[in-house]
Amino acid sequence: MLDLRSLTTLRSMRFRFWIENEEQDPFSGLIEELEEMSHHNNTGLQELLLDLTIDCETNCRLIAREWKKLDDILGDPSAFPCLRSLAFRVTLGVIYELNAQCEEHLEKFKEMTTRQLTRLSGRENREFHFEYSIMRLW
Repeated sequence: MLDLRSLTTLRSMRFRFWIENEEQDPFSGLIEELEEMSHHNNTGLQELLLDLTIDCETNCRLIAREWKKLDDILGDPSAFPCLRSLAFRVTLGVIYELNAQCEEHLEKFKEMTTRQLTRLSGRENREFHFEYSIMRLW
């Protein structure tokens, strides 16, 4: 947990995650930290960027649940009163070639804002960006 005294001066947070398997916590404990921070009205956080690279073999159902948790925390109107900008970038990493499983994962991310990130995508007072792409890893 961050020192609570730093919450008033913290303005921007940027995280990069590499997700290699379905057992891995996709956000490495960040969701719990954000949930704890959301209970403090003195949080000065204005900008949050999450940048994820996901191995195409990873089970995206687990990741979808985690994105929904993020939506619940960050989409709460009473949480993070200063937060004005959210950006989530997801890169699906392909080692050999794009296969049916990668295509399926890509389709899930195309639907993310209408399925898992509904609260965030509907907020009028916060700038929200969600983008996804495919990248060859090797």
